[in-house]
Amino acid sequence: MSVTLVLADPNCVMGDGRGDSYPQWLSDAEKREIAGFEDAKARTQAIVSRLIVRFGLSQVGDKQPQEWHLRRTKWGKPVLTFGGDNYAERQRDSADAQLYFSVGHTRGLVVCAICRDYHVGVDVEREDRKVASQRLSRRFFTAAEATALEAIEDTEVRRRRFLAMWTTKEAASKARGGPLVPQLARLQTCFAPRGTLDEVSNSTATVTTRLKSQDSIGSSGRLALRAAPWCVGLSDRVPVESGLDQWLVNNYLLESSGHILAIALNAESFPDGAKLAPEVVTFAP
Repeated sequence: MSVTLVLADPNCVMGDGRGDSYPQWLSDAEKREIAGFEDAKARTQAIVSRLIVRFGLSQVGDKQPQEWHLRRTKWGKPVLTFGGDNYAERQRDSADAQLYFSVGHTRGLVVCAICRDYHVGVDVEREDRKVASQRLSRRFFTAAEATALEAIEDTEVRRRRFLAMWTTKEAASKARGGPLVPQLARLQTCFAPRGTLDEVSNSTATVTTRLKSQDSIGSSGRLALRAAPWCVGLSDRVPVESGLDQWLVNNYLLESSGHILAIALNAESFPDGAKLAPEVVTFAP
């Protein structure tokens, strides 16, 4: 499945006044919201997040960056809104109505994933992030996941395993669009070295995890996206009323910048043999 993945280093985008040419892309409401950020880093991250959403949508859809209309759901998920004023705009709206996107950010990187026809989620973390993995897994993960993590004696291995599971579950939660904490608990992951995981089964779903065969997925500028040496299978622990209970997930490393990243697609079904194949684009002035 084709996913456009936009990567941006906030410091590169906004440093030395390089971002001054982009305010016209943002709506008045976005400008007012951003003006309310007191922390400079948070304000920069908020600006870059909105810029790469608009840039990424224009890579896939049929509008200029400033022409996209965005809103947030009651859960805070950014989504497209439509309602063109004339026939030509309504025609373009119709063509773009099945565009889905997701945003993730952490120190040193903002990412946006865009996919046509399938709900998409993305999450990113610093690979060296220090976390209280046991405490957090007991609070947010399933009992089986928490037990599996606690059984890992090597604290560094446990930390990296937690981050891989966390980014996968958060990407899936974003794809589904509901409240984060309940989603984390209802999604069950299964961790394995890349190439060894074929299926994840439980009482309510069987999900085939389809893996890309090549290691190098794509690169753009100084950021090279590489398939992680692990894979995380994903399934729902309980039936989903919407019927959107099938997942395509994959995990990646950005070794040059020290980040790990997960992308999740959610649908009622996928074509046989479907693979998650991101096209990487770097956003920079």
